[in-house]
Amino acid sequence: MKLRSKLSLFIVGVLLVFSLAILLLIGINSSIETKKEIKTFKEQEILKSKQALTNYLDLVFEVIKTNYTNASNNNFLEKKYGEGLKDIIEMAETIIKTKKNLVTEGRISIAEAKKAAITAISQLRYDNGTGYIWINDTGLPYPKMIMHPTAPSLNGTILSNNKYNVAMGIKQNLFQAMVEVTASSSEGFVDYIWPRPIDGGLSEDQPKLSYVKRIDDWNWILGTGIYVSDAMDDAKQDSLETIKSMRYNKGTGYFWINDTGAPYPKMIMHPTSPILDGTILKNEKYNVAMGAKQNLFQAMVEVTTTNGEGFVDYVWPKPTAEGLTEDLPKLSFVRLFKDWNWIIGTGVYIDSIDKNVLEKEKEAKLEIRKLTVLIIITALLLSVILTIISFIFIKHLLNPVNKSSNLFKEMSKGSGDLSVRLNTQSKDELGEMATNFNQFANKLLGIINTIKESSQTTGNIKDSLEETTNHTAEELNKIIIQVNETKEKINSLDDKVTLTQIGATEIEKQTNQLSEQIIEETSAIEESTAAINQMVASINSVANITKTKKEATNQLVDSAKNGSDLLNNMTTAVNEIDTQIGSIQEMVSLIDDISSQTNLLAMNAAIEAAHAGEAGKGFSVVADEIRKLSENTSKSSRQIATSLGGIVTSINRASDASGETSSTFLSFIDEVTKIAQALDEIESSTVELATGGNEIIKAMVLLSDLSIEVNSGASQMEDKSQSMQKEMLSAKNESVEVRTSMNAINNTVEEISNTMSKIVNITEDLSNTTDRLSNEVNKFKTN
Repeated sequence: MKLRSKLSLFIVGVLLVFSLAILLLIGINSSIETKKEIKTFKEQEILKSKQALTNYLDLVFEVIKTNYTNASNNNFLEKKYGEGLKDIIEMAETIIKTKKNLVTEGRISIAEAKKAAITAISQLRYDNGTGYIWINDTGLPYPKMIMHPTAPSLNGTILSNNKYNVAMGIKQNLFQAMVEVTASSSEGFVDYIWPRPIDGGLSEDQPKLSYVKRIDDWNWILGTGIYVSDAMDDAKQDSLETIKSMRYNKGTGYFWINDTGAPYPKMIMHPTSPILDGTILKNEKYNVAMGAKQNLFQAMVEVTTTNGEGFVDYVWPKPTAEGLTEDLPKLSFVRLFKDWNWIIGTGVYIDSIDKNVLEKEKEAKLEIRKLTVLIIITALLLSVILTIISFIFIKHLLNPVNKSSNLFKEMSKGSGDLSVRLNTQSKDELGEMATNFNQFANKLLGIINTIKESSQTTGNIKDSLEETTNHTAEELNKIIIQVNETKEKINSLDDKVTLTQIGATEIEKQTNQLSEQIIEETSAIEESTAAINQMVASINSVANITKTKKEATNQLVDSAKNGSDLLNNMTTAVNEIDTQIGSIQEMVSLIDDISSQTNLLAMNAAIEAAHAGEAGKGFSVVADEIRKLSENTSKSSRQIATSLGGIVTSINRASDASGETSSTFLSFIDEVTKIAQALDEIESSTVELATGGNEIIKAMVLLSDLSIEVNSGASQMEDKSQSMQKEMLSAKNESVEVRTSMNAINNTVEEISNTMSKIVNITEDLSNTTDRLSNEVNKFKTN
């Protein structure tokens, strides 16, 4: 299947998978986001309800705090209760005026009038018997108690005890304070602490505010007061009445108050269920709180005891125009007013929130359906458009790849045109790949040219060696012929010496014949000497030729080694290119990883833009463009990785071919080295032959001398016949030795001939190897 088809199928598959993944992702994300939105909506609604409850309760607390503060504020108490206290003292003044009138009329004395007034005033009571009037004088430095209706033991006592130093907030004697207040304006208010009358006696000291008025002519100070606890009770009651009437949320919202009693609190005030007022809230029907069937009022006590305030969820009847409904979910906010041990609470029914959540879920599901349909349609349209664009883009993208593939295909066949170069105008990864390939091709072209030159040099050396070998063979043939001729002459000489020896006894008779024979012998010796000199010259010629061929062979070895080094350099360059391509593959992998991360970021950005609605449309377009760019980059990086894989395969093949060629060079070097060694042996043998020839020449010179002496001494032959026989015997021995030497020379020449045959065979092998290397290299077109 073509790469274009694979890429097209892959892109269509990726688009389909990507579309399905997007749909699935959007569906899951929409579902998750919907749940989050619904949860957030519910939390926000509950938070709004909580905030509203907090605001409502803040208003109630302001009422309570105001009443509590006022009940503890003397200025407020004076304003609120001052007139009432003045009215009470005015009643006592009326009694005193009545008695004074009786004194004026003379009906009673002043003492009797005072006594009657004291008795009458001591009987006055108000506030359910807790309110009373006392009388003390204006004595200094400490006044004296004239009458105290609840502490009669004080009557007639000078009020100087330190326990009375409890007035005006500065530990002043309270009765001194009353004297001082009334001294300037005859009346006023004094705050202090004093026991409160209760059933069976008096309570502990309690805060109190009293109104005092001076009766100057009797030096009396009348006083009555109100306990702050009474004012606080009034403040509580005022607060209860105010809170009971408070409503919100169209009359359905209200406030209740219970105490902090244990184990079960008591209801102080409930506006919609007043039957609960004063009831201990331990009924099991209240076990509806906190999702754990806990008593809801106990839960309120626990929350406020721990945090001072908090929320409690439970179920409770809802008031409507028709009355109370069945129990519905409710969320209440409660807060502790610690000074009164009140827990004030208010709540909101959250059944409406659940209804709103259901409506929100329906709306969200409808929006998801619409969004899903829109996404499916968009994805289909986008897939079709992207498929068409991808086909066009792939066709355009693969044009340089196809050209590169065709070029690599031609080169893989071993007959590629190394002068062809890829187009490097593109500035992308393909252009970078083309540049790297062109650099590789330049290096490979240089290596091939070098190999061609080396092959041509090797061929020239081979031709020269072949010519020299042939010449050497011819010279050897000549030597063999001359050696054979010499052997024949030696044999003839041997026969003659034998005849000479046999005819030694006839020397005297055949002196003339002997002289002639000696002359003939001398001529034969000269001829033999000449032949031997010619043989030695031939041997020296063979030695010189052998030395020349050995030098040529050594040059051939050096050339072969240079060719092997160049081939190793080419292999190193190929390996460096392979390493560079590995680095490029790592960069392509990094580009692909970055593209994947960019694509993921673009998808997230598109999702966030979709969430942003209209405000995110522009960002969505940018995110989509980024995503397309990352997809195109990823596709390009994968295509580059595929092309680099093909290049790596071709480089591996070239590396394997280089290895085979290197092995051939090594074998060639070994064979040539063997030839050089054989030539060394030939040279050694020829030296030995030359030495033997020289010895033969010496012997032949000696024989010639002897023949001359025999010729010159023919007249003495008769006398020296015996000596001649001995000389003949010696000559015969020398002849045997010469024949033996000639046999040795013959054997050496035959060995040289065999060696030369081997050289011829090696030369033929070298010729074949050189031809194969030249044929392989010539397959590449270099110009």
